[in-house]
Amino acid sequence: MSHFTTFVSLGNPGDHYNLEAWAESLIWDKMEPFCESTDGPDYLEFQDSTEEVREGYSGAIDCIKFPNGSVVPHYCTDAFVIKDGMVYQKNAGILKHEKRTKRPKR
Repeated sequence: MSHFTTFVSLGNPGDHYNLEAWAESLIWDKMEPFCESTDGPDYLEFQDSTEEVREGYSGAIDCIKFPNGSVVPHYCTDAFVIKDGMVYQKNAGILKHEKRTKRPKR
């Protein structure tokens, strides 16, 4: 969602009874092309980026499996690191060194 300040010139309200409703209807008509949740087919355009995504996809990422069965990408955890294909716990033990533990698996 984006937020920005916009100035909309509506013209002269004339003899409108409900000035707020009049202004809101005019603003909606002018701002609909910029609305993120519009359903108007005149303002919707599909941008196919399939090829760009496929080119940037490497095919595999390193993940860590925890004892509870959850699997997360290695960059989503601050407690573990993968080195030479092995999982090490960061800040383990009294000396707070990286250490191989029984907890995670690659």
